[in-house]
Amino acid sequence: MLQAREAQLIRSAIDDLKAFYLEARLAEDECGFEDASVVNDWLWLTTRMGSLLIAARDRLIEVTDRKEDPNWILARGIVPRGYGTSGYTMTHVVAQEKRR
Repeated sequence: MLQAREAQLIRSAIDDLKAFYLEARLAEDECGFEDASVVNDWLWLTTRMGSLLIAARDRLIEVTDRKEDPNWILARGIVPRGYGTSGYTMTHVVAQEKRR
């Protein structure tokens, strides 16, 4: 089980990675800021980092005891709802994954 300080360090590193990817994507867009759902779908559905974080989050949720381990909340916060197989889905994400 991770201690609170270690968990926060991991969460901060993940947040920095997400910010780096999103800023790079937005810098490439000629028109400026895109629709947030388009940018989120790009990050979570098309990048390897997104796939890795979804897999890590889903595995952490699968193996973490909700009653015993406070890191379960950390695991759920890694990826927004709707991405991955941890029980949360959004219609447009499910439809896009079925097309793959």
